Amino acid sequence: GQSMIEQALMGYNNCIFAYGQTGSGKSFSVLGGKGEDRGLLPRVVEGLFQAFDHLKKNLTCKTLVAFVEIYNESIHDLLAEKTPHGEPEKKLEVKQHPVLGTFIPGLTEAAVGSCEEVLKLVDYGTTMRHVSATAMNA
Repeated sequence: GQSMIEQALMGYNNCIFAYGQTGSGKSFSVLGGKGEDRGLLPRVVEGLFQAFDHLKKNLTCKTLVAFVEIYNESIHDLLAEKTPHGEPEKKLEVKQHPVLGTFIPGLTEAAVGSCEEVLKLVDYGTTMRHVSATAMNA
């Protein structure tokens, strides 16, 4: 996680990508539990905002959070407002830009100013995830 903090402080975007079969521990590895059982994401976010506190006072930082899920080969914006009943979600696609790199047009990016704000958005996004039974948990 320390390298993610260092890269963010140099102005680079960061991404945590968890991939694996159902029940393999992806959510726990990324989010974890309470206290010392915290996952990678809370630890990185805590470290990032602690690092912000030690920056020169004339520097400004802009921190944006996005939260996506790839489910059944579709990208879902977990921070987007719920659509009215029956209205389909907007279709999101990963794009490449020659200068900006990889991005998802139309993806919700929320400005945050504290670790607590990030974790609150993560909690909200987690409630928006698709959950379904598979043969792995039958």
